Amino acid sequence: MRTAGETLGAMGAIVEEVSLPMLPEAAAVSSVVVSANAAFVHRHWLRTRPLEYGPGLRRQLLAGAMLPAQVLVQADRARAVLRREWASLFRSTTY
Repeated sequence: MRTAGETLGAMGAIVEEVSLPMLPEAAAVSSVVVSANAAFVHRHWLRTRPLEYGPGLRRQLLAGAMLPAQVLVQADRARAVLRREWASLFRSTTY
C-alpha cells in the first residue's frame, strides 16, 4: 500500500493515511452474511443434488443454512454500525 500511495502522491494525488475501524469485525460479519446468502441461493440444489457439490463447499453451505436467525440479526446490526463508521471515515477524508 505504501508504494501505491507514494506512486499516486508523486502523480499529484493527495494521499492520507487512515485507519479502517472495525476491520476484523467487518470480515467476521461478511463471512456470516455471505454464508447465509450462499446457503439460501443454493438451497434447492443442496436439498436435491447435494453430491454435485464438493465436500468442502457442501459443508460451508450446510453451515450457512444452519445459522440461527439471531446470528443474522446481530450481523445485520453490526453491518449498520460498520456502515456508519466507514461513512464517517469517508466524510472526514479529503477528495
